[in-house]
Amino acid sequence: MRDLALTIGYFPIATAAIGLHAYARYFYIKKFDFYVYAFSSLFLSIFSISVIFYFFIAKSLISIVMSQIFSVSLMFILVRLAVSRAADGSTRMLVDRGLPAKALILMALMPASVVIVIDWLVENISPRCIGAKCGALEFVFGSDDVFTLYYFTNLYGVVFLTLSALSINALTRRFLAKLK
Repeated sequence: MRDLALTIGYFPIATAAIGLHAYARYFYIKKFDFYVYAFSSLFLSIFSISVIFYFFIAKSLISIVMSQIFSVSLMFILVRLAVSRAADGSTRMLVDRGLPAKALILMALMPASVVIVIDWLVENISPRCIGAKCGALEFVFGSDDVFTLYYFTNLYGVVFLTLSALSINALTRRFLAKLK
């Protein structure tokens, strides 16, 4: 376990706190607003999984990819929980827009492969940054290299992997509909 002298910046903490407040508020009043839940779940999942991986798992390519997968999973769980709790008759979240199967397969494979390549580059190429610009970034995002690595990779990884997961979901639904 890492030292508790954690140097996380203001942005990750503030976005997680705002996300928690928005999620809890709408969850408590049983109101469904997709954008509130999507963005609050996004920042809550990114922050919480980044902290867990920072404290308990050594940095490697596998751990970076796993943190992104867990972040996407937690985000979907939080949004799904909000949909099931909503009292205002929310509609289905995942709707198939009728894209061709080839486009869905491409949308499922491309973002996932891009994430793996970028994760490999991030994990193996460690550029050092000096100067005022780096000082400002460290002030906003934090000065701990491992937490910042998990946070940034989860930030872009969740966006790309969500596209892959939604495409896989649409393909699965189509396949199951054909079986019936």
